[in-house]
Amino acid sequence: MGAEGGSPERVAVVEGCRRWWHVVVVAGIALFLAVVVLHPFPLSDPVLYRGDAFQHEILTGAADGWGSPAPSADLAAPDSVDWSVFPTGTERLQLFVLHALRVASGGVIAAVNLYLLVGVVVTAVVAFAVLRWMGLRPLLAGAAAVVFTFAPAFSSAVFQGHLFLFALYPVALAVWLALWSTMTGPRSRPPRSELVLATSAVVVTSLSSAYYTAFAVVVILAVGSAVAARRRSVSSLLRPGAVVLGLAAVAGASLVPNLIARRGDPAAGALRRTAADVWRYSLRPQDLLVLGDDHPLGPLARGLRELGSSAVRPGTGTVLGLFALVGCVGCLIVALRHARAPRDRSDRIVGRLAVVVGAVMAVATVGGIGSWLGELGFTQVRAWSRMVVVLSFVGLAAGGLILQRQISTRSWSAPRVAIGTVVIAALALLDQGFPALDHAAAAQQAGSDAELVSVIESQVGATARVFELPVVSFPDDPGSGRLLAPAVHSDGHLRFSAGFFRGGESDWQLSWCRQPAGAFVRAVAVAGYDALLIQRNHHLVADPAALQAQLDAQLGAPTGTSRDGAFVWYDLRPLRAELIDRFGERAVARSGDLVQRPIGVDYAGVTDLRMSGRVMAGGGAVRLRRLDGDGGPVEVTMHVQPDGGEGRTVRSESDLDEVVTEIPVPGPAPTTVSGLSVIDVRALDDPVLGPRDGDGLPAVCM
Repeated sequence: MGAEGGSPERVAVVEGCRRWWHVVVVAGIALFLAVVVLHPFPLSDPVLYRGDAFQHEILTGAADGWGSPAPSADLAAPDSVDWSVFPTGTERLQLFVLHALRVASGGVIAAVNLYLLVGVVVTAVVAFAVLRWMGLRPLLAGAAAVVFTFAPAFSSAVFQGHLFLFALYPVALAVWLALWSTMTGPRSRPPRSELVLATSAVVVTSLSSAYYTAFAVVVILAVGSAVAARRRSVSSLLRPGAVVLGLAAVAGASLVPNLIARRGDPAAGALRRTAADVWRYSLRPQDLLVLGDDHPLGPLARGLRELGSSAVRPGTGTVLGLFALVGCVGCLIVALRHARAPRDRSDRIVGRLAVVVGAVMAVATVGGIGSWLGELGFTQVRAWSRMVVVLSFVGLAAGGLILQRQISTRSWSAPRVAIGTVVIAALALLDQGFPALDHAAAAQQAGSDAELVSVIESQVGATARVFELPVVSFPDDPGSGRLLAPAVHSDGHLRFSAGFFRGGESDWQLSWCRQPAGAFVRAVAVAGYDALLIQRNHHLVADPAALQAQLDAQLGAPTGTSRDGAFVWYDLRPLRAELIDRFGERAVARSGDLVQRPIGVDYAGVTDLRMSGRVMAGGGAVRLRRLDGDGGPVEVTMHVQPDGGEGRTVRSESDLDEVVTEIPVPGPAPTTVSGLSVIDVRALDDPVLGPRDGDGLPAVCM
């Protein structure tokens, strides 16, 4: 006898087992694909070894059991990086899990590799659950969930090392919250189980990603407003409004420690974004059509790439995928045809999904609501183009519901439906593409960097200070090359100069790396650094050969070179010993204090940040913050380039009588400011530091 003929209790048990079996199958398929695509084994070989991955790995190493990052003493030497001023409160859940995996696995790289697998599985399971709630049958829901898990947004995040963006489960939860909060009337009381699920979804979304939390707010408000307008009932906004308030409350409460830490911190201004950033990273609709070079459509792909904007390329996350795009268009058509009289629950859901599509296009596109929010000062969420991931889920969900209705009207056999679904899912996965990760190169680079750190520790000392070139501050180019990679392998022993927030006590690095080679190496030596480490293949190093020739002339041949040739390093201890023998230890220490004089450098009136410098509007100024009691004069040097005019170097002297001193930027607006240096005037004639003659180092500062 079948289960249908048994007792109700037995039927319920059998049905529950089936449901869990479906979840296990979906999770297993997602895990299998993740292992094939990411190659996370052996765990000691990093999957992510580029972009923001190094910053996230260091954050993981600094996080405690509550997901709160502590200072990293191995960065920004001789000071440290206080991660509490960095807004990680909305990623607290991810740091919490990463900390647990680090403790369990014994290493940061292993924890990140495992977390990639965990994120993929969780995304697939959550997406499957939401799609099943929408009414999709298990096969279609599973196929759509797996395709969504490996959406172009996943590939983009993994390729760029965005560890906090690759797991897309908050997007599925955001769409579910928008639907759940509007599917019943405001006076109906949902079951306790639904309230528990909704509360959990709010907490998980709010603590997983700042971006996805912001997207959730947009989606929920859009659907809630549309439903309220259709019902002509303001009370219909109560439940969506409560969900949005819950998201804001949880995210805000988690951010409170960061906000308190940032209050009055001189480096807090480094985290400001510009309105130009928001416009630059807004969505251009034609970018949704851009396909990869190896796309099966061949010649058509080349034609579509020509339609895209100059800022887009396959893997940027703005690519939607043809199947999701068809689903988005299909849900708009169905919504228009049945807007007044939905045939059933499926039509009501598709109608709400169509509202989400409209909201994404209204907010995320260039000139949309997101762009103008940036003009009003709301610039922390700048890459509104990432809302494409919402379109991805909506398109796959709507496409599945529409396809399911078509299947139900035809007498197709179950095997035929299963084969067709698998084929479509496989084509959709191929259409979306996977991240082009060079696992062998990543393993080779990681091995080379680990070996380099070991060599420096053995020759210079396990707790030595290492100055790194090029000098890059947060947030100018935080994912810059492999500058933070050595710190990942040092286990907190060596102390590196890289990784500081602009505006704090480490800004002297940016000033001295713009000096001639002789003055620079002496400044670094008297500042107490034991080694000088240069990433020769860094994209900011314009002429590696010229840079090394200048340093060789001052320090002799490099002490060592990394196995892959990316890094060279010099032992600075002989130079410091020579200076001490010649001038005395007290004089060298005094010179080191002059070099490291704590002056925070900030800017006022910045409208855009480019590789060529900072673009200033009218009234632009350089803002100097005195971080100690020394009000002595400083020499301020900058290169100013008026728009369409001839550039020139401006040099002036200023006392720091006030805590904050502003140096107006000369010239008509807009003017691009670059090459800024602020040096204690006593250092100009200091005998230990020597004359500042000769050419500056070639392009080693951002």
